[in-house]
Amino acid sequence: MRIISHHEIVKPGVKHLLEIETNSAGGGLGRKNGARYRTYIQLKDYAKTRGTLLEPELEKAIDAIYKYPLRDSAVDMLNFHLRNNVAAETLAAAVLNLYQDDSLCIIHEHERQNREPRILCSLGLEI
Repeated sequence: MRIISHHEIVKPGVKHLLEIETNSAGGGLGRKNGARYRTYIQLKDYAKTRGTLLEPELEKAIDAIYKYPLRDSAVDMLNFHLRNNVAAETLAAAVLNLYQDDSLCIIHEHERQNREPRILCSLGLEI
C-alpha cells in the first residue's frame, strides 16, 4: 500500500539528481579557453539567435560536444577556426561536417545508448 505523501517524499531526490546532472556536465567542457568549451558556447549562442529547427543535426552535434570528449583532430581544426575568428556560421558548418563524418567526438558504442536516468521506482534509479 502506497502512502499518501509518496510523491512528495520522492520529489526532492529526483530534483537533486537532476541538479547534479545539470551542474556536473558543464564543468566537463574543460577550460574556458579550450576548444571544446569555446566551440560549445559559440554554437549555443549561434543556435539561440538563428534557431535550429531547420538544422536538427547541428543541435545533435552541439549536444555531442557537451556530452563527449573531442577527437584530437577535431580539437586541432576547431582551434584553427577559433584562432582565426571565423564567423559562427562557418564554425557551425565545420562542426556539422565533423559530426556527420563521425570525426567530432569520441563516442563508444555503449555510450550511444540513451544516458538519461530512468526512474524504476522510488527506491532507485538506473543510469
